Amino acid sequence: PTWEVGVKAAFYAVAMVMATIGNALVFITIAFNKKLQSPTYVYIANLALSDFVVGVFNMWMHLVPNVIPSWPLGSELCEISIFIRSESPI
Repeated sequence: PTWEVGVKAAFYAVAMVMATIGNALVFITIAFNKKLQSPTYVYIANLALSDFVVGVFNMWMHLVPNVIPSWPLGSELCEISIFIRSESPI
């Protein structure tokens, strides 16, 4: 149903925006604040950076197959998305 697609897209959009902006702010704060250059905060910055990458590259590739019945983004991106989403191509 159309309402289900809208709800999924809205939740994914909110999650993607929050993951991208929030983790970017954490990473930037730790990177530019000399007092936060301890190993613990570097680890937190690394986690924020990896979560940022998930928000930018991975989440929308999960959304597309959930809202569109066929893959509209070409065969090359289909192969790349299998690698990025860590799914089996079978």
